[in-house]
Amino acid sequence: MYLEKVIDVSNQTLIVLVKGNISEILHRRRFFAVLAISFLISLYKLSNIATYTRLYKTTFNIYDLLLSNMSNFHEVMFALNFLFLFLIGNMFLHGNDNLRIIRCNSKDEWFIMNFLSIFTLALIFVVCIIIINVLIGCLNLDFQNLWSDGSKTISKELNKMPKEIISYMSPLTAVLISSLFLIFNFTILGTVFYIGIICFRKVYMGFITSSFIIIMSIAAKYMNLIKYTKYLLADNILLFNHNFRRANTLPTIPYSFIYLASIIVITYILGLFLFKRQDFDVGGNNNDY
Repeated sequence: MYLEKVIDVSNQTLIVLVKGNISEILHRRRFFAVLAISFLISLYKLSNIATYTRLYKTTFNIYDLLLSNMSNFHEVMFALNFLFLFLIGNMFLHGNDNLRIIRCNSKDEWFIMNFLSIFTLALIFVVCIIIINVLIGCLNLDFQNLWSDGSKTISKELNKMPKEIISYMSPLTAVLISSLFLIFNFTILGTVFYIGIICFRKVYMGFITSSFIIIMSIAAKYMNLIKYTKYLLADNILLFNHNFRRANTLPTIPYSFIYLASIIVITYILGLFLFKRQDFDVGGNNNDY
């Protein structure tokens, strides 16, 4: 009975600390700057859709806009990933770490709190991307859960979307899967960011460490290292890069879910192991972690 009460108090403390962490981030200017840039990216994608509409005399829907943002190599790898890193840095720059450390019962609880904050922020970021795209496209684009004529034109004429996906799943399913992939992706990058801070005790080293993961995927893509892309982030988080009965070198959707979940577990265990080997410096520099 006593143990159950202790666990319940510990869980409540974790929830309060995670809420505090997220609340601080969401009330900072950096968060609004990230939303503004995401808004501009979505406007740019909507203008592209308008151009294709005129050029090919066809129609698109809201799912085309969402997928063009969430499963496009350049938007995700060069824009969304680095926007999230810019955002996650806020979590390790606040000045209330000493108070939070005191409220935690152990190092494990402190690390779990930060990991849950990273996951929650990844979830919020993806939800914000969806909301921004829906708000931008709601006046001009249809919401019917069917592949648009424009989608079929793109898959046939422009080769920007695998044509097999049209018979494989609905647009809504495609958006949901892309959302999950992005949440897993941002959680991995955020955890690697945290590991970089743990190892080097500097926030900018967290940014460099997680950026290295992104750069490896980008380099493999541009160097056409097809044999290795299946084991890197890009092909596993971009729905259009999956094997819909096309090429064996591309990952399948179940493979990517297992791959991403495994990477999250590995980075979590590695981060916890490294963090437990570090000393708590309650009176020290708040920017160490």
